[in-house]
Amino acid sequence: MTSVQNPRQPLSGNNTVGLRFLVFVLVALVLASCDPKQRTVKTPTKPTAPTTIDPTVPKDGGIVIKPNETDLDTAKVDVVEVPEVDDLNSKPGPEGAVIGIMMPFLSNQFYSSSAELPKNSDWGLSYYAGVKLGLEALEKEGQKAVVQVFDTEADASISQKLIGDPELQQSHALIGPYLTKNVRAAATPAKATGIPFVVPFSAASRLSENYPRMLQMQPGLLTHLDGIAAYLSDNYEPEQVVIVGLPTGEQDQEVRYLMKQQKVLSPKDKPWRTWKLETADIGLQDLMWEDKFLEEKETIFVFPVYKKPKLVLSFLSQLQIGRAGRDATVFGMPQWEEFQQLDPAIMEDLGVLITSGFHTESSDYKVRQFEDAYVNKYGAIPDLAAYLGYDAIRYIVPLANKYGRRWTEHLPNDFDGLTSDYRLIPVYGSPPANGTDEIKIDRFENSAVKVLQYRDFGFHDIK
Repeated sequence: MTSVQNPRQPLSGNNTVGLRFLVFVLVALVLASCDPKQRTVKTPTKPTAPTTIDPTVPKDGGIVIKPNETDLDTAKVDVVEVPEVDDLNSKPGPEGAVIGIMMPFLSNQFYSSSAELPKNSDWGLSYYAGVKLGLEALEKEGQKAVVQVFDTEADASISQKLIGDPELQQSHALIGPYLTKNVRAAATPAKATGIPFVVPFSAASRLSENYPRMLQMQPGLLTHLDGIAAYLSDNYEPEQVVIVGLPTGEQDQEVRYLMKQQKVLSPKDKPWRTWKLETADIGLQDLMWEDKFLEEKETIFVFPVYKKPKLVLSFLSQLQIGRAGRDATVFGMPQWEEFQQLDPAIMEDLGVLITSGFHTESSDYKVRQFEDAYVNKYGAIPDLAAYLGYDAIRYIVPLANKYGRRWTEHLPNDFDGLTSDYRLIPVYGSPPANGTDEIKIDRFENSAVKVLQYRDFGFHDIK
């Protein structure tokens, strides 16, 4: 069952089903709604301060974070009425768990006379298309759910106001929004309602605090660095690894964290080698490669740069020349998969490695099944958002049907999705100043990352 809400001027009409093409199905669903409803928005309050992540890990697993002095932002949030405690124990009715989805459908910009979809609406539409296929698969397994779709219009203030919607507050889980700023805007009022809040894509570390019902499905920066450190420790001798830093010091934090993790993982090993590029090397011309390579073994250079594709390209180009036939490669960051400026031939030649939080292999039988079903239903090729929507709804609904709003207290050790193995671990707040209270969980974060290698002119699971 699907119910659709639009925060501005909802249009009455019936949901359109059975249409072959994705755009008509989803736009019709987003625009369909019941009579307009009044929504009350109370006086905004200021959000809490953000945190920076500390690499300390509690004995039972997870990440510890501690406050810093930086303000989160100046955005204000709404105060919503907190439900009765009994509501937290409520179990779904015969129609199944109620799932609210907040996405940027931009239905306020859609006009039936135009064949074009609103700009930037494709992510939300594709995500919802994946959700619909997931619901169909769940129904075959005897799992029911009621999905209510809310349009954020890609606007932070609307994302805040939607949390005050009485129907949304009946949800057993809330998925969305897409953009980090909109997640932050919605997180504080959502926490007040006690609704489990699933963040579908943002990997930011400063979304909320003391919100143990928040699930972050995209692994964060530290989780990727953990994955890099673990892979290096398991597969290379210490002298084979060179951690590269920039002369500007931009990546010093990542370099220090990797070195610290090596001590945790392999306390008896010699430390990895480090190489901080000189100021003259900022253009990465004529890099001095002497003494950087091993003659008998592969050398792996870790270049933790994730914002400057031209700098990455320059380093890869210099390495390809500088290695002079010696065995060497580079371990980079997940953002490299989206860098259009990188030279595929150089990537292929070096066999570049990265970590990835979300990745699919078309050779996987389940992935091919999903792709075939998506094409048959919508006449379009699925993008990443569609896979994520499918995974999220299949992860959430069985748990919410069984445990109600307390389903976040019963997370599985892992979940075999299309894009990830989904291992949600707790991220802890900093210890209280008085040292007497137990450290509280701030949120849960997906800790499952994959190591990918560039071969056959694409990134694939490493063999």
